[in-house]
Amino acid sequence: MLRNSLLIVILAALSLPVAQATTIYKWVDKNGVTHFSQDPPPADQTVQQLDANSMEPQKIGTVAPERTNDTPATDPAAEKLRAQNAEQAKSICEQATFKLNVLKTHTRLQTSDPKSGDTVQMTEEQRQQEIKAQEERIKLFCSK
Repeated sequence: MLRNSLLIVILAALSLPVAQATTIYKWVDKNGVTHFSQDPPPADQTVQQLDANSMEPQKIGTVAPERTNDTPATDPAAEKLRAQNAEQAKSICEQATFKLNVLKTHTRLQTSDPKSGDTVQMTEEQRQQEIKAQEERIKLFCSK
């Protein structure tokens, strides 16, 4: 009895891979969508039958792109823009350096009032704020 049940289990285990082999149907519907199914499609569809045993399993997940050593061709417009940006940064750096020098060497400075346009005396607090602003501009535009 034990031998018979053992023999039945062994035969069932050997037949499992055969039972898993199936036909896969592939077709494209009228909307252009590709379908894969184990059930046959509607009769009016052009069908491609794929054998599951002959298909190689694909790797699961994504493949990271590989880096190439090729340097991309530089765009002339991009190079021109970079040159303009460098010139503008240099100009801002020079202006900020000059203004900071004036702010640090002179204590009695005058500025124009934005509302009335009149010339007014700059307070020490305004001077210190301007010094900080010019130092920040120097940090941003003169570091390169």
